[in-house]
Amino acid sequence: MEVQAKGPLNAPELRWPALTVPARHFIGNRFVASRDERTLPMIDPSDGTPFAAIARGGAADIDAAVYAADRARTEWTALAPAERGRALARVAAAITRHADELAFIEARDCGKPLAQARADAAACARYFEFYAGAPDKLHGTTIPYASGYSVLTWREPHGVTGHVIPWNYPLQIFGRSVGGALAASGCAMQALLRNPLAEPYTLGISSGSSFQGVSRLKPKWRARLPSTCI
Repeated sequence: MEVQAKGPLNAPELRWPALTVPARHFIGNRFVASRDERTLPMIDPSDGTPFAAIARGGAADIDAAVYAADRARTEWTALAPAERGRALARVAAAITRHADELAFIEARDCGKPLAQARADAAACARYFEFYAGAPDKLHGTTIPYASGYSVLTWREPHGVTGHVIPWNYPLQIFGRSVGGALAASGCAMQALLRNPLAEPYTLGISSGSSFQGVSRLKPKWRARLPSTCI
């Protein structure tokens, strides 16, 4: 069941366009309702009134996000490093194309000036551009040892990574942390504790970029991560 915000997701200035984000998690490259279909209100920092709704996640939703990211990891790690870099570059391009929409959402969600929100959207795109150049440059190391031995390090991901995104720069830190995990062949499950509206929009616009390694959800306050996240 999809729960849309009752009003347009826009800042008080009437000249800003109206945008809406579905009250759903983004898991397995698609928007899905929480298992219990509960939502949480998003509060306008300027006046304390609700202006949108988001899905409220529980342990079952966290498990689903981790499993989806783990399934995607097999396909993602099988790509050549250069191909992973090209996919991240496409994400950066998608963010740049939709920078205005992301800035409007981020400004309303965080209660920050539009100029700062635009800078955050640009920074998020720049992080993905930076990490797009990294996958084929993550090398191992040879280690001097006794005669007759060859010793080296081999870098490989351990599995799904969990990212807790703070309230003040969610869009920037999404790019900074999730982009790095994807560049290193990992897949990510991120939990946004506050101000989470721009990130699912980012994943939605990126879903056509061969980019399926991230699950995003909004957990319950003080929700405990199950052992599958370890």
